[in-house]
Amino acid sequence: MNHKLTFHIPHVAFENNQYTNIPYEDFENSFGEKLMEIGIEGYHIISAIGFYKGRKYPQDLLSVFCTFEQQKNVISVYKNTLTNYHHKMKQEVYAYEHDGVLSIMEIE
Repeated sequence: MNHKLTFHIPHVAFENNQYTNIPYEDFENSFGEKLMEIGIEGYHIISAIGFYKGRKYPQDLLSVFCTFEQQKNVISVYKNTLTNYHHKMKQEVYAYEHDGVLSIMEIE
């Protein structure tokens, strides 16, 4: 397990110049179930504060340690789960770290 993936999961969306609650725990539960389906037996979550466009917001950092062979599947599961939850999560962009390198992605 020599690869670390950390997924930034915001607790709120910014709409109409205000924060709104989103079902981030539902997203985390769904993502966790899908991780187990591909053989990831554990992960950890740390609460953090994020900053984006001058705005401060609460978020979770969900980290997975995996093998070289698993890393593409883990990222794919994240993207697929986001695609299914994008209308509920309501983010402009989503972020994850892969071995310390930050990646930003959009869902259309």
